Amino acid sequence: VPLLCLVGASNELPESEELDALYDRFLLRSSVEQVSAGSLAGLLQTRGLSGGAKVINNKGDKGEKSEASSAVELSVDDFQGVRSAAEASVDVPSSVVDLIVDLRSFLQDKCEPPVYVSDRRLVKSVSLLRVCAYTNGREAVSEFDCLLLANILWQRPSECQMIRDWILERLAQDRGVEQ
Repeated sequence: VPLLCLVGASNELPESEELDALYDRFLLRSSVEQVSAGSLAGLLQTRGLSGGAKVINNKGDKGEKSEASSAVELSVDDFQGVRSAAEASVDVPSSVVDLIVDLRSFLQDKCEPPVYVSDRRLVKSVSLLRVCAYTNGREAVSEFDCLLLANILWQRPSECQMIRDWILERLAQDRGVEQ
C-alpha cells in the first residue's frame, strides 16, 4: 500500500538535534490551541468524526464506505498524477523565486533567533506551490500562493504570523501599496 499522506501530532516541539531532521520532513505545520471552556461541552458531545473522501486503489476497489453523501473519490493515480502534472506544467516565475530567496535570507539573517530553513524544505515548498497553482487551474505559481509558506517555514508557532506579515508586506511593496 503506497503512503499518500502522513499526519503527525505532538504536544511538544522537538528540542533535540536528533529529532530536527524528522521534524523537517513534516512539510505543513499548524499549531492548534486548546479548546475553549465555552466549546468544550460541545466537543465532548460530538459523535465520532468520519472523513468524506474515499480512496480507490489502482484496481478500482473502494476503501471504507463514507457516511458523507458528497464524498469525493480519489484514486492513488489521482494523487500521483496531480503532483507529476504540476511539476511538468506549472512555472515558477522569477518574482516568486526572488520572494522565497529573500524570505529565507530574512529568516536566517535578520531574525533573532535565526529561523533555519533547509534546502529540502524549500524545494518541497516549491513543489507544494506548484500543486496549489495546478489544482486552481493556473499555469504559474502566484506570489499570493507564497502565503502558504507561513504554514511551512516556521520552527516555532510564534514565527508563523511573523512570516505571514513579511510576505504580506512584500506583496504590498511590490504593488506600491501602503499598509
